[in-house]
Amino acid sequence: ALLGVTVGLIAGWYAGFTDKLLMRVVDVQLAMPAILFALLLAAVFGPSLRNVIVLIIVWNWSSYARIIRGEVLGLRGRDFVIGARSAGASDLRIVLWHLLPNLINPIVILATLEIAAVILVEAALSFLGVGVAPGTASWGAMVSEGRTFISIAWWLIGVPGAAIFLISLVANFTGD
Repeated sequence: ALLGVTVGLIAGWYAGFTDKLLMRVVDVQLAMPAILFALLLAAVFGPSLRNVIVLIIVWNWSSYARIIRGEVLGLRGRDFVIGARSAGASDLRIVLWHLLPNLINPIVILATLEIAAVILVEAALSFLGVGVAPGTASWGAMVSEGRTFISIAWWLIGVPGAAIFLISLVANFTGD
């Protein structure tokens, strides 16, 4: 979130060439499939929690950048920004003291909606065996290990699957 908000603020405030350059970086990142990047990380460095965190950061920052950029572009022409600029406030002061407080709601809403996506990505990676290291607790790894016993112990898949579903549902309802 911190990386995406920073990129979005810079792109939205310094429109023009800076905006186009940063948004093309976002486009390149969005074109990169997360699962393939995860497989590459796991092949090179092995499965670990650190790799999952790196993947989630690389995969998720662009949505924050897009949303914040759009909000900043909408706020740039508002009276309070024009007033601050005419009072001689620096760009940094306008961005930090006038724009950022107006962006708290979109940031919090996006963060709560992204919780579900992050949980699903981690579960999917652990299910495939490229997530957290074996032996580390993970709902996706629990589902993967329990699938061989589905005919005699359905709850080994059902309970972690239900937990993934319910926490994702609660996070989405909270975001709404």
